[in-house]
Amino acid sequence: MVKPNQEKPSSPRWAWITVIIILVVLGLLSMIIAGVIGIFVGAGSSSSSIEKVNGAGNVAVIKVEGPIVSTSVPSFGGARAAVSEDIVKLIEKASKDNSIKAIVLAINTPGGSAVASDEISSALNDATKPTVAWIKDMGTSGGYWVASSTDYIVAHPASITASIGVIGSYLEFAGFLEDYNVTYRRLVSGKYKDMGHPFKEMTEEEEMIFQQTLDDLHELFIQHVAEGRSMPAENVRNLATGAFMSGKKAYELGLVDQLGGQKEVKAYLQQKLNTSVEFVQYRQPKTFFQTLVEGFSESGFQVGRGIGSSLVEQERQPSVMLS
Repeated sequence: MVKPNQEKPSSPRWAWITVIIILVVLGLLSMIIAGVIGIFVGAGSSSSSIEKVNGAGNVAVIKVEGPIVSTSVPSFGGARAAVSEDIVKLIEKASKDNSIKAIVLAINTPGGSAVASDEISSALNDATKPTVAWIKDMGTSGGYWVASSTDYIVAHPASITASIGVIGSYLEFAGFLEDYNVTYRRLVSGKYKDMGHPFKEMTEEEEMIFQQTLDDLHELFIQHVAEGRSMPAENVRNLATGAFMSGKKAYELGLVDQLGGQKEVKAYLQQKLNTSVEFVQYRQPKTFFQTLVEGFSESGFQVGRGIGSSLVEQERQPSVMLS
């Protein structure tokens, strides 16, 4: 007997699968487009020109926004990074510009690469003009490393700063592999060559070596802040627990020179330079292809997020934000 056709019950699992497939396709398309156009981006990025925004001014404002990295990477979903290579060029250009009397770094970063942070710091130390760090929402870890290299630090009382510490944590999957009877075959030509490999447990000796490296970097950080802030190293060491603090607390501890924002930065420089101050933003000009890549990435991200929201976020709860 022929059974009548029965409709398959709808399953939320298929909605999830559809969302995942769509997001994967959009992601692959974005990467392919970014990769192809990236050839042209590389060809056009060697320009030494600097773009000035907001007209003429006598104080250069250079943004340090997002994670601090050494080289530029394609952004996705509007993400930004503070590229040390670009920031160093901007500092050098502003330092040589006769119309510029001082340099302000507008900092809003959680930190990042120690090397990249120190590259920016070195450029600030070489600058021939007064330098000011303006810590906005956040200037922690590598961000404070950079700030401590300037002549003067201004931070909002509610900003988050300091966090003088080093992190080197990683994920370890050795137990996971063992649970699923997967074997990691160790083939190395040096005793510690695979130290920290996620597929093997770190030995006690390896952990000591790894920790020593972090301690060495931590001590460099402490000495850098002590020198930049003209503070005894022991005082900085007592504060260097890795904890972040408010701008107000940092001011009380001597890690910040003044509380405030743009108005206070401007007033300080007017007194320092004994002249009226007008800000002009310094930045690397974007090529046509860089703008195109960012447009593709942003649109793909927003489309994917919109589709996912319509399928799986039908009962979204309200968020609580401090702004």
